Amino acid sequence: MTENNNTLMNLDFERTLPISLVHKPSNDSVLLTDYVAISPNETILGAQIPRSHCLYQENILESRGYDIAALVEICRQACFAIAHNQFGLSLAENRYQFLFRELKVTVNPEALDIRHPIGRFIRVVVNSKVEKETRNAGRTAGLQWRYVLTDPTSSTEIAVIQIRQNFVDRVQWKRIRVDMCKQRGVQFQAPIEVPEDSELKPAEVARWNPQNIALLRVTHKDGGYIALARFDPRHPVLFDRPTADHIFAMTQLEASRQLAIYATAKIKNIDAFRLKIIKCDALFISMCELNTPTELHAKLSKNEQNSSVMTVSIQLIQSGRTVSDFSIDVQEII
Repeated sequence: MTENNNTLMNLDFERTLPISLVHKPSNDSVLLTDYVAISPNETILGAQIPRSHCLYQENILESRGYDIAALVEICRQACFAIAHNQFGLSLAENRYQFLFRELKVTVNPEALDIRHPIGRFIRVVVNSKVEKETRNAGRTAGLQWRYVLTDPTSSTEIAVIQIRQNFVDRVQWKRIRVDMCKQRGVQFQAPIEVPEDSELKPAEVARWNPQNIALLRVTHKDGGYIALARFDPRHPVLFDRPTADHIFAMTQLEASRQLAIYATAKIKNIDAFRLKIIKCDALFISMCELNTPTELHAKLSKNEQNSSVMTVSIQLIQSGRTVSDFSIDVQEII
């Protein structure tokens, strides 16, 4: 038996990694359970998605497939653990700002049919490989990861996720952000305004809880859709740190996911809960500022290879400035 197989058999799913290691405020936010470095660039991790999670597992009575946000969050937490443990980024004093630059997700359609038995946690094995390291001033300044996520029970591959991040010293980062906010006419680290209730119903974006809706309203225009984002600072997952100085990449992902689901459901005239994200490519171009109206512009096109898949291109825009670009493939689940 190979060393990797031994590691997989011995992964611990009965604990969580330290909250400081994965930059989380409390233990109930930590999805990673174990961490084993296989080589300087390779790591195997255990992860667990709680059955009662307010966002990643809303339907607590039935569970099928995986929420793309949960899969990306598992890998995002792995980025912190690997950068600190294997690439020398000091954990002391939370010295570095981790900046999401690029995200690529491909979900195995077979994984969407996996049913998670009642009474059992949803476990995931994560195989990580750092494909590229950028260095500056004698330290690691950026990493590009490739993650392969697997269901340990059936050995089914769940998804392949690629993430590129940069790491900036927080003193330098604060200086950059103060100047940036001044140029854009916004206040640095201003208290985040509580938004109005959404005009949408949760089911329109394949959510159960109205407090999880990240869109305020959606309009149909010129064959596409324009949405106004709804970023609520009280949300314990989408805003897990009250000291935020920008709208996080994960929050942008959720808003884009919801618009892609909404638009596809309207075009196909089907229940949004019958739709799943199977592919997502995202480029984070500019900081998404707090308390600034954020529009999402969506265009839809049919996938030439698979008639059950719709490709949704989404731009997040603030004051005419493109914040991020998303390309999301949405598939109907029969």
